[in-house]
Order: sequence, then structure tokens, then C-alpha cells
Amino acid sequence: MINSTKEECYIILGITNNAQACVQYEEIYGTTHEEYKNFFIFGVDEEVKRKFNNSTDEYEQKIISQIEKEPISDSLKINIKKGIVSFLYYKKTIYMFKVKRVSNNPEAYDEKFYIRSSSHNDEIKAASMMSFMQNFNSD
Repeated sequence: MINSTKEECYIILGITNNAQACVQYEEIYGTTHEEYKNFFIFGVDEEVKRKFNNSTDEYEQKIISQIEKEPISDSLKINIKKGIVSFLYYKKTIYMFKVKRVSNNPEAYDEKFYIRSSSHNDEIKAASMMSFMQNFNSD
């Protein structure tokens, strides 16, 4: 995502626009959702209760631990961790990661470059790398 725009990027836990993912979550955690437009809001409360002894501190530590394990730059890890916020929405706990591009260099994941395309990430192939780099630097 951060390679797709110079604006802030968001990852949100506890909300999906995918009805099937919502049903799967509800089956696993026995919870219900609220709907707003095309979004299904189920929160992370049941996951926190069942997997993390009802401790949001443990849940947040797990998130931070996972970020630390990712094959990304240390500066991006810091950027992601400082942008984590939680809030209540429709009485459900939501986590949001806010990340903003902090340099004029693209970010690699596991030594490869990706760009966001709709709801998925596409790897930048060698034939497209120059075009990708030119677009990135023209921001």
C-alpha cells in the first residue's frame, strides 16, 4: 500500500467489505456484526477474549511482535507501530494501522516490491520496475 500512494495508508482490523470473511469470523468466534453501507463491522473483541485472556495489552503485544518479524525495513516497522490506534465503533473494538510514506524510496517486502491493486497486492515484475520507480519518484 505504501508504494501505491504518498498519502496515508490504513489497515483496519475488525471491519471487512467481504461478506464471506465476515461469516467465517462469526463462525469461528460466535459473534455478530453490524453493517454500514458495504462494510461488516465485527470488531476484535471475541478474538481478544478467546485468544488473549481478554487482554488488549496482550493483543497489542502480539501485533507488535508480528510486525517485528516481518521482512521490512526497521524504519517502516517503527512507522507502523507508532500509527496503531484502537477505538470503539458500533460498540465493537477496532484496530487501525496508519502508515505514511516517510521517504522517497519504495519499501520492499522480503526483498521484493509490491503495489496495491484494489483489494490485493501485485508484485512488481522486472519488466515494470523502471516504470514503477519513475512513477514513485514523480510523487
